[in-house]
Formats: sequence, C-alpha cells, structure tokens
Amino acid sequence: MREYNLTVDDYANTHGVNIDDTQEQNPLIAERHTAVEVTESVNVKKVEPVKKQRLISLDVFRGITIWTMMLVNHADGGWHGVTIADFVMPLFLFIVGASVSLSMVKSVERQTETKTSLFKKISIRTIKLFILGILLQGGDFPNFDLQKVRPMGVLQRIAIVYFTVSICMIFIPRVSSSKIDNWIAKSNFKAKAFLYATIGAGGIFDVFIRYIGTWLVCLVTIVFTLIITFAVPVPDCGRGQLTTRCNVAGYLDELIISPPHMFGGATCKQADPPCINFEPEGILSTIAALTSGFIGLYFGHTLNRYPSHMKRLLHWLVLGLFMLVVSLILHFTVYPFNKNLYTYSFVLLMGGSSALLLVLCYSIVDVPKSKFPKYLSMPFIVLGMNAIAIYVIDELLPIVFGYRQWGGWFYWRDRSNGLVPWVYRTFFTALPDKWAIFCYALTDTFIMIIIASVFYRRKLFFKV
Repeated sequence: MREYNLTVDDYANTHGVNIDDTQEQNPLIAERHTAVEVTESVNVKKVEPVKKQRLISLDVFRGITIWTMMLVNHADGGWHGVTIADFVMPLFLFIVGASVSLSMVKSVERQTETKTSLFKKISIRTIKLFILGILLQGGDFPNFDLQKVRPMGVLQRIAIVYFTVSICMIFIPRVSSSKIDNWIAKSNFKAKAFLYATIGAGGIFDVFIRYIGTWLVCLVTIVFTLIITFAVPVPDCGRGQLTTRCNVAGYLDELIISPPHMFGGATCKQADPPCINFEPEGILSTIAALTSGFIGLYFGHTLNRYPSHMKRLLHWLVLGLFMLVVSLILHFTVYPFNKNLYTYSFVLLMGGSSALLLVLCYSIVDVPKSKFPKYLSMPFIVLGMNAIAIYVIDELLPIVFGYRQWGGWFYWRDRSNGLVPWVYRTFFTALPDKWAIFCYALTDTFIMIIIASVFYRRKLFFKV
C-alpha cells in the first residue's frame, strides 16, 4: 500500500474523480484541507476536517464599538477636535471593511459563487440597511412627515460604505501571487530576496500590491473629496473654509438634501459659533468616510494573507502608529481633526486607533490558548455577535418607553410622566448633570448587555 497526503480537490483533478465537498471551508485562520488515503485500488476515504475557528477578537472589537456608542449617545459635541463619541462611526466602518474581506474571500478568490449572485446579495443587504436607517432616524418613528424625512443617517452611511467596499472586492481583480513571483524571477534586480520579502507572497507590501486596484479606487475618492473641499467656492465664504458656517460639505448638503431633510440635532449646534443647517452624515463626508471602510478592508486582507500571530500584530502595530503620527502632523499644521466634516486627518487618527484596538483585542483574546480572556470579554462578545439587533433595540426603546425628559408610547396623563422620565427623575436627577447622564447611559448599556446575553444563550443571531 502506498499513502499520499492529498486534498480531495487535488485527487479529483488528477484522476478525474468528481468529489463534492459541500462543507464550508474557513480560509480566515488556516487553510483547511481534508486528508485523503489513496491505495492501489484507488479507494478514497475522507477524514474529518479540522474544525473551523472564529476570530473572537472581531466580535470583541464590534462589541466595544457598540458599547461605546450606547455610553456616549447622550454626550455633547463640538466642531474641531475629538471626543470619545467621535470614535464610534469610524470604528463601525473599520469593522465593516474587515468583515467584508473575511466573509467574501472564499466566494471571490475561489469563485465559489458567481459575481452576479454576490452582487445581488450585497445589493439586497444594502437596501435593507438603508431602509432600516430611514425608519429609525428618518423621522418621528412610526410617524413620518414626507416633507421632512431624513435620507442620510448612521445606518445609511454604513450601507454605502459596505456596498462600495463589497463592489471593489467582487469586481476589481487582484494581482495573483504567481504573477508577482514570475515578475520577480524575470527581473534583473540583484537582490531578489529583498523583493520576495517585500512584495512577494506574505511580504510586507503583499496586501498592497495584491489589491492595488482597490487602493487606487480609494485614492480617487480621497483626491475627489480634497478637490471639492478646497476648490469649490462657498457663497460669501470663499474656498477652503472649514468653519461651522463656511464649509463646502454643509453647502452641498443644503443644495442637494435641503435643510428640511437634514438632521435637526447636529452636535455642531453646540459649537461656538453654532452651525445653522448641517447634516453630520452628509454626502461629501460620507465619500470621505469610505476611506475608513477601505482601511478596514486592508486589515481584513492581512488576516487572510499573514498566517502567524506575530506577523499580523507587528504589521497592524506599525501601520497603526504610522497613521497616528501622520494624523497628528496634519492636525497641528493644515488639516484639523473634524468628525462632522470627516477630514482626512480625522480618518487617519481613527484608522490608527482602530488598528491599535484590533492589536489589543487580538493579542488578548485570540492569541492566548487559555479561555479565561474570552470569559472576561463575554459582555463585548455577546454585544458584537448581535450588533445590528442591539443597535436597533437601543434606538427603539426610547421611542417606546421614553427618554430622560419625555415619555414614549406609554405615559400617565402627559408625556413627561412616562416610565423612563420617572426612573430618571427618581434615581438620577440627584446627581450632578454630567454624572446623571453618565449613570443613565451606563444603565442603558447594562440593559442591552442583558438582552444580548439572552440572545446569545438562545443562539439567536440577527442579520440584515
């Protein structure tokens, strides 16, 4: 008897045997092969495949993001500069990009699904997210004044970023490793070992070269946004202004979206001087926000391309620190941090922060073999595995049960006597204002963790 270590696909291609391996493979952590024993009589026996693993750190990352969102959802804001609340949207977009890479790598690169099928799936999901965003933030749910419906919002921006990076993942061809290796082999460059270490498979710039077409699309969006921001004049303001009253992003939103359809509670109304009409999830800032999704997509690709923990962590750490340094240089020279305008100094700051948070989550949760860190992270894991459901519930609960000062659907005599206003007056108003708001938000997050834990225990995971 002779034995060979082959995959099922290798054996099928060599001997013309049609073997249907219908179990889903997981190329995110390690390439999974099915061992095959080949004898003289050509008997094929499948051995149980390696059980696929899940990157818990991504769930923890997502859970920390939504926990932060709930905690600072009641905070005030301003204009230039950064608050903790400003981290939420970029972190969401980063994890959206990373998730697109991890979830679609098999379908796209191994062509297990047609591009038409994938396009249909992402289009349907984008439409669902967009409609859900309009329902939650487009008006006074469940009543909508069509003359004031807000078309843009948090979920709408996430939907646009998700659709854009998914389209790039599906339709922009990658540069294969064999092409890169052939080019290096035929080149006259003497230090070929250096080329293999930098742009070859698993090299420092492997992901950058392999998906160069996608990064060119990202570059086009950056150049377009910068040209519009600094070259288009705003009436009575001129060009290149980044103030609350004079900025091209707000000007374009007033022209295209129109003030009745813009967000009435923009945090920049608390700035000095306050903005008048401003949409924080406006058109131009959403185009700039695409870069956060592309950064996440890059980090997702590194998970697929670099097999070792150390190589991943070192790559993320160096790139994250580089983005932070560049962002600080821009902020203190010509291009300040501004979440409302989504300036590229802000994009790089958030990209670097996302990278360092991923390093922290990955090194604590996924690298150690002990399960103890996972147990400590369970509150974030249960939130992260049902992020969209928790977000929707957290948006709906104030509508149904009320907010700090006014009741929801259920109240006694007038809306100020709702359940939540009564709880807030009874337990929180004795505290100083900021502490009262903080404790109220902390209670909200605690309730959401309980709800997410119930979903997790019952294995209920909601997707759009």
